[in-house]
Amino acid sequence: MSFRPFLLGIFLLSAGCGGSATRPDKPELAPVTGKLVQNGMPLADAFVEFTPDAGATSTGRSDAQGNFELTYSDGSRGAKIGSHKVRITVGGVTPGGGGADPTPKATKPPAPPTLYIIPMPTNVAAGANNLELTVPSKGQPG
Repeated sequence: MSFRPFLLGIFLLSAGCGGSATRPDKPELAPVTGKLVQNGMPLADAFVEFTPDAGATSTGRSDAQGNFELTYSDGSRGAKIGSHKVRITVGGVTPGGGGADPTPKATKPPAPPTLYIIPMPTNVAAGANNLELTVPSKGQPG
């Protein structure tokens, strides 16, 4: 068996795969950073989700100061330009760590996540976006 036809077939198949910077189905994105504020205080360790009217979602997580940066569904930085519904989820799953004490401790399970919805649509404009989002005081079980 000759490997040339096999290699040619692999080459032809791989030529159609991969990330092209000019994918026709990928919308124009704009960088989005921001800060989550709740009751005048930064909201830390919250999952932020921007969902456009049509298309894929962009997500991020706030740091200890409430700052976040969005990443599009394909791993690119930013969000689709246009109007978005914004959802913020806090709590729920606690990330595991490689702690020194392997003995399980009797603790109560973590509280279920809380979902907050920004009531008005949030606009992502062309160019850099730096947003401050006020998170409602009252959420709902997420």
